[in-house]
Amino acid sequence: MTGDLRYTHRSMALGGLDVAPEISLSDAALNSLVDTLDSRFSAPAQRTVTRPEAQTRGESVGVNLDEIEDAMMRDMERTHPKGKPA
Repeated sequence: MTGDLRYTHRSMALGGLDVAPEISLSDAALNSLVDTLDSRFSAPAQRTVTRPEAQTRGESVGVNLDEIEDAMMRDMERTHPKGKPA
């Protein structure tokens, strides 16, 4: 990733890494970082799922695969809008 000789495997093995310089961080920059990490790593909201009444009585339930596919596509588009990396 870099041509800097301080970061070759040999240099790091023999001499270790340089001490990282201390940098100043504004409150706004820290808040922005926290907001970014919160939105990226937050767990999706959980939904309550119940069985349809026909399944609890042991009856068969008709399934429309086109409706299921459409619902899945809507959910994927909602959770991963176009133009934003996943």
